[in-house]
Amino acid sequence: MDAVEVACRYVGWSYAWGGGHAQGLPGPSQGMIDPTDPRSYGDPNLWSFDCIGLVRWAWYKATRQDIVSERTTQSTWQNPGYTHTKFTKEQGEAPLLPGNILYFGTGITHVALYLDDGKVVEAPNSGDVVRVADARWDHYQGAFRPHTAGVFPVWEYDGLGQHVKTWGQPNLRENSHTGSPVK
Repeated sequence: MDAVEVACRYVGWSYAWGGGHAQGLPGPSQGMIDPTDPRSYGDPNLWSFDCIGLVRWAWYKATRQDIVSERTTQSTWQNPGYTHTKFTKEQGEAPLLPGNILYFGTGITHVALYLDDGKVVEAPNSGDVVRVADARWDHYQGAFRPHTAGVFPVWEYDGLGQHVKTWGQPNLRENSHTGSPVK
């Protein structure tokens, strides 16, 4: 299983800002409100990914290592934390291979996985869904190709909650018998 295959499984899932990083772990998780984007007000109702959350989960499932362990696109660009080959925008599309992590935007604001033939799989923004799209080469800043040789799986994790979202705190009884008051 590789990162592209994993990411493509989530095509059609709603984007959730901040999703994909629950309690510091990779995997689908509850979104948050982005105070700069009114479209994100419904994201806390979604259990899914933001752009870096999708890339992080795809590479985690492909390697069983949390190699993309940073929470923001900007921090993964500045300090990837894994062995990689870096490609610049001046090199263009020619050296890219499926699974390469592509970075976009002034100040690096978006990330996607390269598929091939100018296509990416991405979680674009609030109000949209994970999709396959044409890469926006006019916003492209560069790419990383993670080196996974020597990355040894140490544990398997399937994410928190999957598609289930629960609200509130559980009702607990003072004692284990059914007649005690609920706290």
